[in-house]
Amino acid sequence: MIIDFHSHYYPIKYLKWLKNRKIWPSVTCDGSGKITLIIDKGHKVTINDSFYDIKKRIRKMESCEISLTVLSLSNPWVDFEESKKAVTLSKLVNEEIAGAVERYPSKLIGLATLPLTNLNNALEELERAVEELGMKGIIMPSNIIGKSLDSRELWPVYEKVAKLNIPMFIHPATPIESEVMRDYNLGTTIGFPYETSLAIARLILSGIFEKLPSLKIVAAHLGGAIPYLIGRIDRGYAMFQECKTNISRPPSVYLKKIYLDTISFHKPALTCAYESVGPNRLVFGTDYPFPWTTPASAIKEIQGLNLSENEKCKIFYENAANLLRIK
Repeated sequence: MIIDFHSHYYPIKYLKWLKNRKIWPSVTCDGSGKITLIIDKGHKVTINDSFYDIKKRIRKMESCEISLTVLSLSNPWVDFEESKKAVTLSKLVNEEIAGAVERYPSKLIGLATLPLTNLNNALEELERAVEELGMKGIIMPSNIIGKSLDSRELWPVYEKVAKLNIPMFIHPATPIESEVMRDYNLGTTIGFPYETSLAIARLILSGIFEKLPSLKIVAAHLGGAIPYLIGRIDRGYAMFQECKTNISRPPSVYLKKIYLDTISFHKPALTCAYESVGPNRLVFGTDYPFPWTTPASAIKEIQGLNLSENEKCKIFYENAANLLRIK
């Protein structure tokens, strides 16, 4: 069995909301019916029906023998809007995802999107999404309109996530320092892994895992470059007193508490992640329907690793099932 933990969905109602905006993020539709999502100045995505057609999604899953797909919204989420509109939009998205899950409960699982610029709104929608809509976790941008994830005003959200015993999926957003990444699509090829790496490093060094040892975090795209850099981050902990302010052990100890999805496109990177966190902290993902890879190719990457069948089973299914509390 296979669970695809990293798969995105743009509800039609969400796309229509963006189509009514005059500035980016926005959606355009040309005379031929081609839909383009303009996330920011240098980041555009062509939206085909795989992004919003659930029936087509199910057929694709079945053709690749994917048992369950975890649906989550992707960039630009909702916090580009002012607070009240962001609440309305997050509710719309969560209800659309919950509706899809209700129609295909044996095939789909939903992650909630929160309006994160207002703490009370975020906490209210988190509780509603989990308790009323049945969402199994949340997706968290790597920065909240430029605010880093270790910001103390976000910690009540993390406390609530830990209390609810659900995973928080950290996904890269538009890089905070994005101007130098406008050319060559570096915002997505370099900027996204940079964003995830920075978010994870700051969370670890902030002491979040000492405060909330039961917090379950999943980091997208192998955690960015964190597995590759963790030795250097540990050396920083040994050398610089400020790195010891909030944590009592080397950062690599806390890294082993974080789950990484397997999207990488590079076997040595997968091997590095495996050796950094072990088979119990890897979850399979495809990033479908973004065209970085195909579900079949993503599956083949894991099957091609020199791992035991038991370890592959953990990566393909068991680790995600435990995170999502699937019986």
